[in-house]
This record gives sequence, structure tokens and C-alpha cells, in this order.
Amino acid sequence: MLLPVDFNGEELEFEMRIQQGYVPRVEIIIAGIPVIFETDNEEQYRALVSPEQMCQSKALVPGLLQAVAEQLQVLFS
Repeated sequence: MLLPVDFNGEELEFEMRIQQGYVPRVEIIIAGIPVIFETDNEEQYRALVSPEQMCQSKALVPGLLQAVAEQLQVLFS
């Protein structure tokens, strides 16, 4: 399944895998790096990213992660 995301005026698509569990979780592949998004106590999506993952790719920028989280919120609300 692909997730379309608008970022910096560009339409991007990322591979998305929904994971079942107590907390809704989605794995998004960004620049070959799997990033887990889950909901917080306020039911807003957040990225679970380690400092090592952030260093692996210049594509993992906070603005892009926020755009993905916002798109997930729209999709699953």
C-alpha cells in the first residue's frame, strides 16, 4: 500500500504497512529506512525514530516526518 504525502510542494509516495496491536502502528519506508508511526495519548501520530536512523539518511528530516504523521491522521481519522 502506498501513502501519498505532499512535502515542500512535491507529491511523494511511501510504502506503508499497517501493524496490528494494542496501539495503532504503521511502518513507513522512507529512503529505504523503516520508520514506525504510532498514536500518542491524544490519538495523534508520531514517528519513532532513533538518532542512528536520523543519521542514516538526509531524507529523514523532521518536516517530512511531520507531513507523514499528518497524512496518517487524515487517512485514519
